[in-house]
Amino acid sequence: MSEQDPEESQEGQLERPQESPPEESQEGGNSIGGSNVGGDVTVGEGGTFVGRDQYVGLNVQELVAALQRAYPAGDTRPQLLGQLLDEFRAYHTRLHEWKELHNYLNKIIDAFDQYATQVDNSYAEKKPRKPSAYQEAWWPVNWKIDEMLTWARTIQYIGQPFRVLENERLEGEPWAVDLKAKRDDLLEHFQRGLAFERRAGNAVLHRLFQADPAREWLDRLYNLTREFEGAIKQHMSQADNQLRETAAELYHLSRQALRS
Repeated sequence: MSEQDPEESQEGQLERPQESPPEESQEGGNSIGGSNVGGDVTVGEGGTFVGRDQYVGLNVQELVAALQRAYPAGDTRPQLLGQLLDEFRAYHTRLHEWKELHNYLNKIIDAFDQYATQVDNSYAEKKPRKPSAYQEAWWPVNWKIDEMLTWARTIQYIGQPFRVLENERLEGEPWAVDLKAKRDDLLEHFQRGLAFERRAGNAVLHRLFQADPAREWLDRLYNLTREFEGAIKQHMSQADNQLRETAAELYHLSRQALRS
């Protein structure tokens, strides 16, 4: 079956700003769910590892072949070394993808906190705003989710790549599928509010928020916002757990392989 880009679904209903938000730095990390992971990690082409240090990787196959020529025939140590280096490479790639997921979720949380503050304040103070104002506040969150979903289509080591199929069925890891679905619920709710706002004009605040049962629109917005908040924090916690577990497995492999 052919794929359908996530951007071609409900996210296209938003009235997007003309200029893209400035690129944000990921330095410093974030602390969620008892974890603190800082700094960015990138992997370039040709085995180059780019982080706080620069290191150009060696060709493992060439190294093993050279050792096999140098060691006596039948010696298995060169082959075992090659297998070990392949394991190190796989662990580092998994570590990189978990760290990238942490970075994307962290960006979403930063943008979401600003949006949620507006919803919480107007809900608690019973001073609602027009639906278009809430949608405008949501836009930076939506943009960050789109970034994450685009990246989720490329993952190789931490789960199934994200896909939207022709029948709009979602495939991928729970963090991608769940956040996409909850985001779409909010987009649909914004569209209902915007349609009413266009019909009601300046009377929209009274018609939507001050007369029962019209206030249900704001109640529903508040509940959807809380559901998204719970989901994003849960997925961040799980990603950080996986990040710590992968780092621990790599550490134990190093201790075992490099013991004197």
